[in-house]
Order: sequence, then structure tokens, then C-alpha cells
Amino acid sequence: MLTGANCIGSKSSAAGTETFQTFDPVQNHFLPVNYFEASDHEIEEACTLAEKAFNELRFMSKGKMAFFLLAVAEELEQSKGTIQKQYSLETGLTAQRFETEFLRTVNLLRSYAEFIQTPNFPECSIDLSGDAHSPELRKTHVGIGPVVVFGASNFPLAYSTVGGDTVAAWVAGCPVIVKSHPMHAGTGELVARCIVNAVIKSNMPEGIFSNLNGKSFQVGEKLVSHSKIKAVGFTGSLKGGRAIFNLASGRPDPIPVFAEMGSVNPVVMANQNQSLVREHAALLVRSVTNDAGQFCTKPGLIFIQKDRAAEFIQFFAEELKRADSFNMLHPDIFERYSKRLEEVSGISEVEQLRFKKGDLALEGVVALSKTSIAVFEREKILHEEVFGPHVLVVVFDEWSQLKKGLKMLGGQLTTAVFCEDTSVMEQYGILDVLYDMAGRIVWNGVPTGVIVNSSSNHGGPYPASSDSRFSAVGLDSWRRFARGVVFQNASQNVLPEALRDHNPLGLERKVNGKLTNHAW
Repeated sequence: MLTGANCIGSKSSAAGTETFQTFDPVQNHFLPVNYFEASDHEIEEACTLAEKAFNELRFMSKGKMAFFLLAVAEELEQSKGTIQKQYSLETGLTAQRFETEFLRTVNLLRSYAEFIQTPNFPECSIDLSGDAHSPELRKTHVGIGPVVVFGASNFPLAYSTVGGDTVAAWVAGCPVIVKSHPMHAGTGELVARCIVNAVIKSNMPEGIFSNLNGKSFQVGEKLVSHSKIKAVGFTGSLKGGRAIFNLASGRPDPIPVFAEMGSVNPVVMANQNQSLVREHAALLVRSVTNDAGQFCTKPGLIFIQKDRAAEFIQFFAEELKRADSFNMLHPDIFERYSKRLEEVSGISEVEQLRFKKGDLALEGVVALSKTSIAVFEREKILHEEVFGPHVLVVVFDEWSQLKKGLKMLGGQLTTAVFCEDTSVMEQYGILDVLYDMAGRIVWNGVPTGVIVNSSSNHGGPYPASSDSRFSAVGLDSWRRFARGVVFQNASQNVLPEALRDHNPLGLERKVNGKLTNHAW
């Protein structure tokens, strides 16, 4: 049974006076549970617990952390049915989408549990003194401190309460306070209970995790501004991410914000083989319309040369007519999408086709817009993300025009290229532009469906993310929440175990530039 309470360590708390409800987008009504927005006292208590827990997590054994991560996965699996029911009520997303996201979340926990027990984690290096004039340096990585994670509206599991940011922060040795997303606060409460059970089962410090409710920006603002918070993880809009970044930068002690803020994910259609046009159009339509286009990696912009455009657009429109219909996640998202469609179609020389599929309350109407490269260059609003099942096709004549149009875009999470022979693109420097602008380049495929492993990269130059050096997805994502610490000429008794001569943890360490598990 849902209570609407905040989770502060292992305790449920509903001390606040402001409440809100979540929304069923399928039945088009508010759900009955009232969620209590976190009070100032509850925020302070969560931050204090997190700071206390950090002292224990800083040098916690890898085995104990791995046991905790596996325990969270087990608790989630035991509560899967209950979580799925609430997930569906609050999002309208399909059972198949839940299965995919749930499996991804559980697999992430298990993958990280295995990863942190590998011999080279957390990447230690030792440079022994060569002579009396060279100090001895020993370096390891430790958590940056308590982290605030903002839940994402479109991923109630994988980017929210126990999503990639939360797990990465734990792995780095940081406690986490989740600012639960108000659109799926019930799902967040159920997942939080699983985490609390795992905390107790694993004998972890209770401040390793708290989950706070808040519909207004005030709860998030107070968390980001709190002196005990040392980093922020965010997935959402450019407007929201930039507001958090500015707030964190304006603190007396600025803290890093690792924000993934969306993308238009441009696609370049440069097929030489015309027989593949229909196949590629169908592939792109599925990517654009899946779950009403509510993915940060949805391809929202397609560039194609004029002599190939008509056939491609014809096939694309035919596939759009056959595409499935989906409700959008929430009335607010639905209204913003509808407004953006009007903004795009209101520009002169932009043609727009809309395909309404049924009578869904919050149906994301599938839309295809088309314009020339000249109009695209002139109208800056066409460079911005449209969050929903919309795509803009931009027609160009010369490759030099494409290069100019691409360079007008900001940083992107992804780009995709459909092309068999890249010689023309190389000749005009198109590939160089793509390399500079995106964190992931997809060849003859679509960017939706982010893979989670050691080679993942989910990020890109601003405004796709706030720091293009790091990934929000994959086994490298822990690096965001860790910092290097060097011990110079330190005695063995003050060194962490990972840096001691006798190598009690059996790590592979870089000693004088060479990777070894040697002990002495």
C-alpha cells in the first residue's frame, strides 16, 4: 500500500504540509494517493544522514558494496509485479516497455556488482621514489560526497530512483538522495522500499539512500544548494538542467552537475543503394514513434539531398500512417508537445503532416515536418528538440549546405548516418563535423536503444550534456562521482588498503607505469 511519505534513510516521514497526486494518462484522471512534499526539516535530516554515511562508504570493501547491489536487484525482482502495476498506472507505458526497462535496471546492478570486484577497480597507481629528490606518490579514487539525483519523467526505473546515476554514485562510494519525479512518485516509493530492505539486509549505513518527494522546484533547489551535497545527477530538459547547473555554480562552494539535457539527434540520409530507402524509412519511423517519441535519443531531424527526398518522404509518410499510437506520459508533456508542433508548423515554408491514430486521451499525434536547408538555417527554433513523435526532414542541394546546417546545431547525444560509401562525406568534411558534435555516431541504424556496458557513452558536447567528458550510462559512469586522491611519502598505516605495499586486496595496480598485482 502506498503512503505518499518520504523515505529518509530507513524511516518513512510525512512531515510536510504540501501534497500532490500522480496522474493516469490512459484513464485521464488523477490517482488517489497524496504525496507529501519534503519539508525543510526532512531535507536537512536526509543530508545529515548522507554525510554521516559517506564517512563509512569512502573506503568500504568492494565485496560489501557488491552484496548490497545484488540485494537491491533481488528486492526489485521480488516486488516486480507490484512495481509494474504502479509503473503502468502512472505512465501509460506498455508491459513490454516495463520489461525492457526493468531488466536493464536489474542487469545494471548485477553488472556493477561484478565490475567493482575486478582486480583493477578503482584504478590505483603507485610511483615509487627513484631517488632522494623524487617523492613517492600513490593514487586512488574516492567518492566525491553525497549526491542528489533527479528522477527523469520518461524512465521511472532506469534514470530515476535506482537508475544509472544512483547506482554509479554508490559504486563511487557516495550516498544518494533522490529527488523523486512527481509524475511517478508512487513507482519511486515502491522502488525506495526495495532499496531500504536491501540496506537493512546488507547492513549498510542507512544514509546511503533517501527518497524525497517534491512537485515544485523548491525541494530540488534546496537540495542542490545544501552545503552537504557535493554533486548532482540530472536527466531531463535543457531548461531544467541549465537551472540546476546555474544554481550549483552559484553556490559559495560550486559543485559539479552531470546533466543529460536532451538532443535532436540528427540523421544524415546518404544512401547510394535506393533499394534500401523503404527499409531505412521504416526503421526510422519505429525509432521516432516508439513510446510516443519520448526518448532522449529519438531521431528528431533528418537531412536528405533533394534528388532523393521525394521518394524517402513518401515511404516515410506511408510508414507513419501504419505506426502504433501511444499516450504521452502526462498532460504537461502532452501540452508542451502540442505547443511545439504549432510552433514548427507556424513557420512559413514548413510543411507538416499529422497522423492521429485513435481516441487516446493524451495521444502523441505523429507528425512529419519538411522544409529546405535555407529555412532551417534561418529559423533557430527548428534546431531545438521536440519531445514527442515528431520528425523534421530538411532537404539540401549541396553537401556544403549540409555541412553548414550541421555546424549550426549544438552538441548532440547521437548522430546517425545511412551511407554505404563515405567518400563524398569525407571530401566535404561532413564526418569531421559529426565527430565533433556527438557522443555516439551510429552507422546504418537508429540511436534509440542505449546499450549498457563498458563501451557505452551517453553524453555529448553542450547542450546535450553539461560535461562531455563523462557518460551517464555504462560501467564508466561511476567516474563522474569520484575524485583522485594522492598520498605523498605516506607511511603504510595511513594508506588505504588499496595502496599498501602488501596489496591485501589483490588489485592490479599501475606501479612505476606498469600494470601488476605485485606485492612487496
